[in-house]
Amino acid sequence: TRPDEIVALFGLRPLAGAIPYYGDRRVRAIESEAQARRFLAGEGHMILMRAGDLARLGPPLELTVVERFRSGRRELVLTQMAADAPARSTAP
Repeated sequence: TRPDEIVALFGLRPLAGAIPYYGDRRVRAIESEAQARRFLAGEGHMILMRAGDLARLGPPLELTVVERFRSGRRELVLTQMAADAPARSTAP
């Protein structure tokens, strides 16, 4: 992500203070699919969430995983809208 880009935190309000402090990154805490839609429509395109939330939120918002952090119950995924994902070459 670009340093000036805002990243949404879906259901991760406890991280809202730590990420800007340790990661020098602006964040927006969101708690609902409606808030996620508004964020993606105008404020940013990256959402960090628990991996377990991806099954519920990913399909309706057409999200794709950019990166995974941690593992098991604590796994987090950084997502973006599939339309924003860089095209992958199919050339050999």
